[in-house]
Amino acid sequence: LTLDTATFTDMARAAQEAGEIDFVVPLDEVGETIIRFCDDTLVSGEGKTETIDPVLERLRLLTNRDFRQYKPGTITRRIRHRMSAVGAKTVKSYLTLLDKDPGEHHKLLDDLQIGVTRFFRDPTAWRSLKKALRKRLLGDPKAPIRAWCAGCATGEEAYSVALLLWNMLGTHDRDVKIYATDADTTALEVGRRGIYSAQSVANVPRTLRGGFEAANRDFRVKRQIRKWVIFGPHDVTKNPPIFNLDLLVCRNVLIYFNPALQARVFQTVRYALKPNGILFLGKSEVPPEKEEFEVIDGRWRLYTLTANQRRARLPSNTTAPRRRTLAFETDEAQMRSAMDTSSRDMEHMRIYDELLLNALPSAIVAVDESYRVQTWSSAAERIFHRGSDDVLRRDFFHSVAGLPYRELKQAVDSVLKGPKRRVDLDLIELAREHPPSRKLRAAIVRLPLATGTRPVVIMIFDDITEPSRLSDELTHANAKLDSALRDVQQKNELLQTTNEELETANEELQATNEELETANEEHQATNEELETTIEEHQATNEELETTNEELEATNEELETTNEELHRRTAAHQSLTHMFEEMLRSVDIGMFALGPDRAVQHANRQGLEFLGVRKDHAGVAFDALKLGWQLKGLTAALDTVESDETVVRMSNVKARKRRTLDVTFAPLHDHEGAFAGYIVSLIDRTPENDGGARARGGGPAR
Repeated sequence: LTLDTATFTDMARAAQEAGEIDFVVPLDEVGETIIRFCDDTLVSGEGKTETIDPVLERLRLLTNRDFRQYKPGTITRRIRHRMSAVGAKTVKSYLTLLDKDPGEHHKLLDDLQIGVTRFFRDPTAWRSLKKALRKRLLGDPKAPIRAWCAGCATGEEAYSVALLLWNMLGTHDRDVKIYATDADTTALEVGRRGIYSAQSVANVPRTLRGGFEAANRDFRVKRQIRKWVIFGPHDVTKNPPIFNLDLLVCRNVLIYFNPALQARVFQTVRYALKPNGILFLGKSEVPPEKEEFEVIDGRWRLYTLTANQRRARLPSNTTAPRRRTLAFETDEAQMRSAMDTSSRDMEHMRIYDELLLNALPSAIVAVDESYRVQTWSSAAERIFHRGSDDVLRRDFFHSVAGLPYRELKQAVDSVLKGPKRRVDLDLIELAREHPPSRKLRAAIVRLPLATGTRPVVIMIFDDITEPSRLSDELTHANAKLDSALRDVQQKNELLQTTNEELETANEELQATNEELETANEEHQATNEELETTIEEHQATNEELETTNEELEATNEELETTNEELHRRTAAHQSLTHMFEEMLRSVDIGMFALGPDRAVQHANRQGLEFLGVRKDHAGVAFDALKLGWQLKGLTAALDTVESDETVVRMSNVKARKRRTLDVTFAPLHDHEGAFAGYIVSLIDRTPENDGGARARGGGPAR
């Protein structure tokens, strides 16, 4: 039985086209294929059992995701699935594919990331959670509510919490923040949009569906509810937690970890929850130290952290947020009195800063005076293929291989010990074999800290491999275009020379015809043999005349082309003259500066406003004796060039007691690239404003 011979094939074909089919095998081989797929062992070509550790290590280097402490059975089966899908029979052959195909490690990562979620999964468990929330969180109507959904995938679970609170709070205005985190940034984008299919929303209880609004054929979570939920990338196995939580939802995440990793994550959970905070786990997950938690609903894994428990220490691979020692060593009453509004706001800012730092495309690395790494962003992990556990508190230059050690260290030292506060390295190469080398642009900046504090240097790395490649291709294409233009020019010159030779030949032929005609008249009386010769000459003349006509037609075409060129030149000159007259007639002074900030063109009003002579063309604008009182000229031009934005300055004093409004704007070429600056001057001297209004008949609109 095959797809071609089956009676009903629509569903099978749709699944195959969607990429949901792993194997297509004959019916008698189905059993053997299932048994082979369920076998966790990997066998090499020599019959030896292979380990998946090299694949996990290669994936960690390529994506900065460490799956080595996940349960081996689950991970092995998913790696086998990818190997079978691409036809790799051994781990060695699959490693070769990972190195050759940049997209394969993304597909493997998608298979290893379990993104199964839905709204109100296990409805009875959510009803139990609702009772616990009403009892523990809704007593004080002014107290803020902080919740964290770890491993939220595409956000259904986080919005389930938000919908529950929205229904319970009603019209009461409460400060609600729900942090929805996951290591899968693609899934987080789905959550941020808050748009779900009708099939997904069908799992929402009818009493809560008022929290959605129609969006074409789908449904969007209402803005009032969406603003409570903050999505951000976070790896619960290594990143510092969000703390002081009333509710922590971590359902069906821990089941994929081995016992050691589960214990470390639970330590993070204890640190994150405040006393009496609620912990909501999956059906197969139980806290390792039950005496620290009071059971709310044992069947649905609802717990609360007992009030007499002190805050746990963070695992060694995470970094605690900076807070006063008092908050870790006092009991609940002392901690609540110490946590005023200001400290909560600072904690929110710390969380936002961390999420922002990890969302930046540039790699951010902070080092102290001993080159020890203090900050290591997610982009740095992606570019350098080193996790934060491998580099934090360690020497940067010994932890990251492949960088130009001497050049980069010299730049850091010049910022740390010299007068410079910033050094830019336009192009450095990160040399490595797997994955291939990358080209980077670096900025080394010393932070301005208070006197007596240890200096900190921020290194910002941008991956410019692709832009550099495109620039090289563009340069090569321009060179080919220049060569083609030179060839065309040479051919045009050759064609012109040929035309001149043909004209000369035509004149010679005309002279020859006249001579032949004279000879014919003189020898008309000759014998018949000479007449035969004359007839042959006449035939030759006819051919020459035909050639002459063709040459005349060519000349006419050239004359037509020349007339068209003259017409276009006249039109261009007329247009240029019109623009010059327009610039000369307006009451606005205009200067056009090149990228080197030298004056390229100026109208009469601009020269008059600033007292500049016309022969200053080609001189740097900031070197002219402009006669005005303008501070920050260079800074304004730098801002226009770096941000490509418009800078306006009002009430600038100039010569002859003029008051000017000065505008600096970027100038672009026909391809949109930065090509210089436009400086416009408007005379705001009181009597001039009055004159302008009198001439214009009213205020400008």
